[in-house]
Amino acid sequence: MCYRWASYGICIILKTLFAAEQKRRLETPNEPPNPFFVELVSALERSLVYCATGSARALHKGTLVPLLIALGLMENGFPALSNIVYWQPKPGEPYSLEHRYWPKKWIAGVYQPISSTFNGLRYHYNEDAALVGFMKPS
Repeated sequence: MCYRWASYGICIILKTLFAAEQKRRLETPNEPPNPFFVELVSALERSLVYCATGSARALHKGTLVPLLIALGLMENGFPALSNIVYWQPKPGEPYSLEHRYWPKKWIAGVYQPISSTFNGLRYHYNEDAALVGFMKPS
């Protein structure tokens, strides 16, 4: 249970993001969630899996290394999060995510955001589960 004190900061950020998403869903129920927030939550979830299991296999190198989360976890057991991507501008204001600095990968001639969501699905389930999408009715 020693992982709880090391992951306290991650849990606080997740609770804050969850509360902000609940509020946003009440105010604008038809608007889809911000995909960068989904990816941030996924990256934080990957770090919690590492804290609970100790398995570095749970860490997604493509997102957690540039965000500095993996470095903190692997070096000294304390997760860190780069303030270039995520910060709270002023007390009382919502947290902010700077999508311009999100880790990207050159795919098919354009830079695309790297996803740790698919890595989490692959880790917990399999490749097929990670690639499930919406089916169009025939």
